[in-house]
Amino acid sequence: MDEIKSMEEQMLAEVAEARSEVRIVFTNGFQTTAVIKDFDCETILAEVRGKMWLIYRHAVSTVVLD
Repeated sequence: MDEIKSMEEQMLAEVAEARSEVRIVFTNGFQTTAVIKDFDCETILAEVRGKMWLIYRHAVSTVVLD
């Protein structure tokens, strides 16, 4: 489990540092394109179409680097 978390943390850190645009897919199927600004163990702070979103990580299914 720790190995999976570290892969997740590493990927989010790289994307946040590069300010790359990603597609976030939520567990309910909703998708949006965003730039990840910051994250912690429970949340992701993302900029979506000029607005800041605070996203709970348990609601995210997939993060795709476009």
